[in-house]
Amino acid sequence: MQPRDVLAIFSESLFPGYSGESPELDPRIGEVAREAVSNLETNVASRYDELSGEAKTDLLHALSRLLGSLSLFDASFQASRRVARSWVSVQSELLTRLKQDRRDIQRMFAAEGAATGQVQRLRLDLSDRHDDGRTVTAITFESGLNIIYKPRDIGIENWYSDFSLCLNELGAPQQFRGVKVLRRGSYGWAELIPHARCRDNTELTEYYRNAGALLCLLHVLRASDCHFQNVIASGVDPVLVDSEMLFQPRLREDGDCISVRRTGMIPHWNRGSGSHSYDLSALGCVMPIPTPFQVPVSTAQGIRLQKAALVPEQNVPFPVDDRVEPQAYVAEMVDGFQQTYRFLAAHRRELLTQMECVRGEHVRYVLRDTLEYYQALTEALGPGVTGQVTLGPLPSFRALFSSLEKDEVSSLERLDIPRFTLPTASRDLAGLKDCFAVSGYDLACQALKRLSEEDMQQQVAFIKLAWSFYRVSRSLS
Repeated sequence: MQPRDVLAIFSESLFPGYSGESPELDPRIGEVAREAVSNLETNVASRYDELSGEAKTDLLHALSRLLGSLSLFDASFQASRRVARSWVSVQSELLTRLKQDRRDIQRMFAAEGAATGQVQRLRLDLSDRHDDGRTVTAITFESGLNIIYKPRDIGIENWYSDFSLCLNELGAPQQFRGVKVLRRGSYGWAELIPHARCRDNTELTEYYRNAGALLCLLHVLRASDCHFQNVIASGVDPVLVDSEMLFQPRLREDGDCISVRRTGMIPHWNRGSGSHSYDLSALGCVMPIPTPFQVPVSTAQGIRLQKAALVPEQNVPFPVDDRVEPQAYVAEMVDGFQQTYRFLAAHRRELLTQMECVRGEHVRYVLRDTLEYYQALTEALGPGVTGQVTLGPLPSFRALFSSLEKDEVSSLERLDIPRFTLPTASRDLAGLKDCFAVSGYDLACQALKRLSEEDMQQQVAFIKLAWSFYRVSRSLS
């Protein structure tokens, strides 16, 4: 791996079509690249024999994308060096963990007796940056085995996988497809769920019936933020691949009624800057939408701010040539929701027992929409700005979290998206005592105990109303 290779890839990604040495590249980027490559080779040399040539190239491309981002955002030399050094440390950590867990990974995920072989490909940066640049990575082995690396405690995913299996064994009318995981303290491994579109209308009908069942389960488990990147359409199964937003606590100002809209699975509109609104729901966001803010891009006239697009793919179940109309399957969603609701009500005692072991598992609590954080980064680090990260005031009902703004800004200055966690049974967050009226665990227990035909019909009305607004919005656009 040579520094010039990194710079060549970086130059091509930043200036498409350009070949050779680029006099337009800031020489400081070259210095950062050379140092990063040298540190990477020093830190991961003992793990290099496990990587194929393609996997090593994947590391090069990831580093070049990072350098490209730093250049586009006009990061200072010291900031660029700090971020690049952190990136090298994070990749070294990943490869060290992969080497030490190889046998357990093979035992958990590979076919019996099958060897995994070399690491064939690395798809890095599959998530937002958290905790000094750590991101989700997809790993493909020579055998064809695909797994996901998550650089955080995945205890809640482990519990959710076991809970899904329990529901299936109890005879859930719509079987839930869980995700096999291997927990390792501060990090873990999970099977990669492949995206596969439905082949015909029969499969689409089953997919949306299963989606209604998943919506019901996530509603009862008091989930939120189930957006289009957290659910993968895998044949007839919508699969939740990020469970850290289960068991969301309730603030004192929240009302008693918690609707299915809170899950984030069905259409709901977030307000962006000006009059711009957008829907990021797992079931509603199936067409490209413009970002509610501008991002820096390289053009022939130099670096400019312009709108980009969010392009959903993994959550889209429709065949490639079909019209994308999820609103046509509301009846199937409602059917799956109602069947699962009645099933959960019939088994509430067994399920309450199964939920007792989740009390100490950690979940994430989001103070702001992630896009708001990205907008703050763009405004602070884009061309022609001061470089100081500033955040707008929190909504009045979350004003009690204002003291955490220093932590938010500190994360953003490291190019990380802020991340706050708490145990499911806790009412405290980041040192703020009793900031929630009810813990997420207690809310879910209450939800199971209060399941009734009256509440079910109320939630069905919310589902139909959300899709009615969606239908009108699509027809207007």
